[in-house]
Amino acid sequence: MSNPDKVNQEVFYMIDRIEKEMKGTPKTALENFYANSPYSFSDTTQKAIKYLVEKPIMLISEPDIQWALKERGYDISYNNITDHSAMINELQRLGNNNAVLVTTMDKGYRKPNNVRHPISWSIADPEQVIKWLQSK
Repeated sequence: MSNPDKVNQEVFYMIDRIEKEMKGTPKTALENFYANSPYSFSDTTQKAIKYLVEKPIMLISEPDIQWALKERGYDISYNNITDHSAMINELQRLGNNNAVLVTTMDKGYRKPNNVRHPISWSIADPEQVIKWLQSK
């Protein structure tokens, strides 16, 4: 069963923080979002991402939709995997051969109690990340 009370606190905090940092909402200050985001699917100019075409980028994500449905009552539209994959796709389309999306399964556990949560540092394989970094 989902626990919306716990999640809503995080969601409301982040929405409030983002609106303060961006000086508005996407409806009232869209240009601020575009100017401060490395990627936005709705920005047809993709001006910001062009600065990343020559940069190595590795995004790591565990898009556990079953966990999100069960624990949060969230569908895939609440998961940032769509943005991650779109950003990496756009970078690769623009010629960045060093843009990588790593997806994991069942690696997300929060310490110290090993509580299942796909948004956890534990999804990153340290050896894989170090090897990738050293190759760049």
